[in-house]
Amino acid sequence: MDVWKIILIAAAVGVAFGIIGFILGGLHRKRVAEAAIGSATKEANRIVSEAMTQAEAKKKEAILEAKDEIHKQRSENEKELRERRNEVQRQERRVIQKEESLDKKIENQISFLTQDRGHKFIKLVVSPYVAAFLRKGLISLRRRWEWKYKLRLRVVEDQSLGIVEVHYHDDKDNDLINK
Repeated sequence: MDVWKIILIAAAVGVAFGIIGFILGGLHRKRVAEAAIGSATKEANRIVSEAMTQAEAKKKEAILEAKDEIHKQRSENEKELRERRNEVQRQERRVIQKEESLDKKIENQISFLTQDRGHKFIKLVVSPYVAAFLRKGLISLRRRWEWKYKLRLRVVEDQSLGIVEVHYHDDKDNDLINK
């Protein structure tokens, strides 16, 4: 029996070592799996962090590009605005020169008709634009000419006339220039 006891003890020890080995193997496998999961989690966190950093960098880059584009557009718009202002100023100078030229032309004719021909009443038939020009202001050109040449000056608008076309008539509506 002694042999049977030894075999039984050896079998019990073998089973105990098998159970212990099984438990230790399971624990080792669990530790290895947890370590793998932990490293995978760390790797995933690293990848997410790196992606966030890249996304922030791209976002900042896009914002800078947008700001550059806005600045470029603003500069182009300001340049275009300056060019338009210059063009408007140039056109305003031309209009003022034409107004002054027309002003002098009309005044010369009035001077001729009053001083050389002795007329005391003149009816000017002009375009609405020129009529407004002659009447504008508290002391308009029409009033100044009336005082300067001591005459009665009437300004009549005619839509059919060109912008610089002027007709001079007396009180009986006779054309004074073609006389």
